[in-house]
Amino acid sequence: MLEHRVKHLEDEVKEMRGDVRALRDDVAEMKGKISMLPGYPGLAVLMTLIGGALLTAARLFPPLP
Repeated sequence: MLEHRVKHLEDEVKEMRGDVRALRDDVAEMKGKISMLPGYPGLAVLMTLIGGALLTAARLFPPLP
């Protein structure tokens, strides 16, 4: 029974690694597109992405007591 649970956890970790790799690829692609934007619009998009990432992190990880 324990071996089955360990195997299940290993499979979940493999799936999460694939998700993280896909996320990194997407972020790299967005970074490349943002770097091609001139001046203020590029900065505005970058700040929006950073703000969204911080908001997401705040919702995923509750504050410590």
